[in-house]
Amino acid sequence: MPFEYHAVTASTSSVDWDTIAPPLTLPSGAQYNQPRTQKAKGLTCMSDIPNLPKLQIQGLIQDIKEVDALSEFPYFARPCPVTPRHGFVDSRVVANKDELRQVVEETFAVEPDGEVMLTKPYEPDFNIVWTPSLITFGKGNDGATAGNDTITLPAVRNIPWQLGLSHLEIAPGDDPYVEIISGLDSIGALLTQVRSGPKGSTVGDYIPRKTTVQMVVRATGDLLAWESLMQRYKHQGGLVIHNPKGSPTDHYSVHARTMELPVVYGDECPKVGDILEPIKEESPNYDAVLNGYAVGARIKLTKQNRGAAARVMIYSLHHSSVLTGEHAFWIGVGIALFLRLGMLALRAEARHFHTSKDNNDRNFIYTRSQKMSLSRLRSGLPKLLTLFTFGKWDSSMGGKAWARCGVATKNIFNAWRHFARRPREKSFKLLMAAFNIGINQAHNNGWWMNKFVSEEVFARVQYNTPELWPPVANFLYKVRDAHEALTADQFDEEISAAREWPVTHFHPSPWKSVRIRPDHSLSYTITHEVPSASPHAQLGHNYGSHFNAEFIGNYIPLEGETCINRQGHLLLRVGGEIVHRSETVYPGA
Repeated sequence: MPFEYHAVTASTSSVDWDTIAPPLTLPSGAQYNQPRTQKAKGLTCMSDIPNLPKLQIQGLIQDIKEVDALSEFPYFARPCPVTPRHGFVDSRVVANKDELRQVVEETFAVEPDGEVMLTKPYEPDFNIVWTPSLITFGKGNDGATAGNDTITLPAVRNIPWQLGLSHLEIAPGDDPYVEIISGLDSIGALLTQVRSGPKGSTVGDYIPRKTTVQMVVRATGDLLAWESLMQRYKHQGGLVIHNPKGSPTDHYSVHARTMELPVVYGDECPKVGDILEPIKEESPNYDAVLNGYAVGARIKLTKQNRGAAARVMIYSLHHSSVLTGEHAFWIGVGIALFLRLGMLALRAEARHFHTSKDNNDRNFIYTRSQKMSLSRLRSGLPKLLTLFTFGKWDSSMGGKAWARCGVATKNIFNAWRHFARRPREKSFKLLMAAFNIGINQAHNNGWWMNKFVSEEVFARVQYNTPELWPPVANFLYKVRDAHEALTADQFDEEISAAREWPVTHFHPSPWKSVRIRPDHSLSYTITHEVPSASPHAQLGHNYGSHFNAEFIGNYIPLEGETCINRQGHLLLRVGGEIVHRSETVYPGA
């Protein structure tokens, strides 16, 4: 039968484990010793992170004799060194006592004072390594830590309060490394480990000093052997590590960086005689931004992935300062996703103006609109702006707030058109300024993209907290696959289309004249104030309309107003009488 065990004060720490560690329910025969390694202490003491439950420890093996008492297999066995080390004895599923005994023997052979943590085995789709400045995604149980087929997202540095507590025993000068598994059917994601690791840079190759390449070592093979190799070569001048499919947070890179050995990523291997200059701060690669846009414009959006797409969109803006070099790809992806999601939101809100049952469901509008090209979506924006600005709206729907959202979207369409034609620093800065204003717009009841992801998530993405990333893992790999499948013709098609867009204007449908009955014929220039795209509602302009009259014949002072009827016609009223009805300005979503 399971039993409850409360940890008592650990002899190796001043932490009161009876207060810090919660009661644990252990399998029959399992023994919960006082954790004596940082890895075990970190998971035991970790404060709860919202929406990211912790993996439950089912036992700590500190003596090989303890294996004999266990009976409820299988377990996932995690070897834990006393001092945090990357690439220690491999973790694995153990199906019986013999397999567990093998793991324990391997652990104690290297670390006599180590321990083996036992947990329930899981088969995740993805695993994630979170650090304060970089998030690495991999497939399966260990893709991110093994540097196998990884995706990395640089982030503006931040350490949430839960990871800054002293009882986690993160070494001074080190960073917390949080490991997460995701894609679990019933749970979603689990925090599986909190360990101490070297403070790392965000992106790109690690070249700490000018280096003339004399020897290149490929990052591969047994991780314990790799650690020994790095120790042996740490003073070897001219040694460069090539880690083509890895990331700065995988075990190979961490060991190399700890020894201050240069690490080069990407498929191109350094050659003997090459001179590697120290890496300085990079600027965004504008070709990468264009590539990202082409992928973001074509990636398939679904009901299931719109939330993940919105998180990537927010990330691409609020962490853009570290998206330099090739990582600027994600800025392009984010801008394309913003334009697509923004137009979905605008078109769905416009449905409230109509009474037709066929198009009055938000998801119907989303499903229909998300298949449209950005060129088609852009072409309908002026009519939406007219509808929101001059239509008669209930205070909780549509109206001026949504007009501001539409104007902000219009400005990003125009800024992207300008950048696609001239990808330079100036046009890029203008684009990012418009992107910032657009993403921070609000409608009548809150942030305007809150149908895709909550306002809480919108705020937290800016601060890079670990629980945000499991929902985006699958979408990131879909983006990566779409990027690899993108042909030169498809890229040219997307970028050329944007370059050829006309400037997107906001104006009502034009008319040439207005006849005032019974005998006065007047020619009018109709002028409407255009809404501001300020991110703050209180800074918005007055959205009234006024008319400048150029009379023919006798002068008659007039006061006029505009509105839109339920059929979508823009009406001009003078003295209560309809004197003009425009073409249909909003034929349907």
